[in-house]
Amino acid sequence: MEDNLTRMTLIQKLQDDCDDNSWDEFIKLYKGYVFVIIKKMNFNDEDCHDIMQTSFLKVWKSVQNFEHGGYNGQFRRWLAMIARNTALNHLDKVKREANKQNLYTLEKQHTYLVAFTEPEIDKMADKEWGVYISNIAWSNVQPELNQKLQDVFQMSLDGRPRTEIAEVLDLPPNTVSVYKRRVTAILQKEIKRLEKTFG
Repeated sequence: MEDNLTRMTLIQKLQDDCDDNSWDEFIKLYKGYVFVIIKKMNFNDEDCHDIMQTSFLKVWKSVQNFEHGGYNGQFRRWLAMIARNTALNHLDKVKREANKQNLYTLEKQHTYLVAFTEPEIDKMADKEWGVYISNIAWSNVQPELNQKLQDVFQMSLDGRPRTEIAEVLDLPPNTVSVYKRRVTAILQKEIKRLEKTFG
């Protein structure tokens, strides 16, 4: 994927001709995100994959009608709402086929899903997007960092104090602070790049 391929141009490419390359790129960028959104709705992995596939089919059929109003995060919220509605449809289908023993559990999950209003879906979508994009950024920059930088950052994330990190890694405490700031700056730069790439 070209670095300057923005989320909007990818959506526009899907809307213009929806060729295999555009669709493959879209799936590659968004499948992990959509899976996490569905997983947050209390589905097992098998159901998550089924719901995700159906969600993408709905996106493929309806992306022509998507109108981007220029709002940051609008597309990923639209995507999350499609996943939520697809999950509800999936649950309705399972309920129709369920025996009475399973029906109570399915009704509870249905009530839980219906409670996800659009503002709550938007909030969850934004939160999960932040986690998703941060994880991608970390996996992108990690190979470029020496082991000490990685260790300092990981131990900081684990909540270990600077003095303990310094002692474990045999570094001066000030160096720990410098390393942490260096990795944070690299990570923030990569997150910004990714946000430009696929919003």
